[in-house]
Formats: sequence, C-alpha cells, structure tokens
Amino acid sequence: MLKDQTNQDFKDIVSLMGQQVSFISSLKVEDKFYTQEIKGTVTDISLSLSGQHSISVDHGDFFLLSKLLEFQLLA
Repeated sequence: MLKDQTNQDFKDIVSLMGQQVSFISSLKVEDKFYTQEIKGTVTDISLSLSGQHSISVDHGDFFLLSKLLEFQLLA
C-alpha cells in the first residue's frame, strides 16, 4: 500500500514538469525572514527517497515542495 502511495506521489510531482506555477518562498537569515514570490515554468524536478522533493522554476534555484507557501498552478 505504501509503495502505491509513493508511486502516486511521484506521478503527481512529475506532472508539474512544464507547468506554469507561482508560490512564495521564505528564507530565514539570522533572526529575519525574507520572502520572495516566484512565478514561471517548472523546468527541473528532484525526487528523493526521503520524501524531500524539490522543483526548479525557469532553470533557477531548487525549492523544497514542503516549504512552499501559497503554491498554485497557473492557467
């Protein structure tokens, strides 16, 4: 059963490839938080057996999916 769920999770994440997305990324530096709105096309995906999957938008930095705020697919 867990294997089936893992396979479905991978399929859902891989389906993001080429999709237009937007989200907010938050970064903590010392005692301050900085946020950045990211919009663009998912160009790279990193799948991890640990479940810490990440995406890259427009060949830029990678972002952990679990840390993204207000994630949405754009039309």
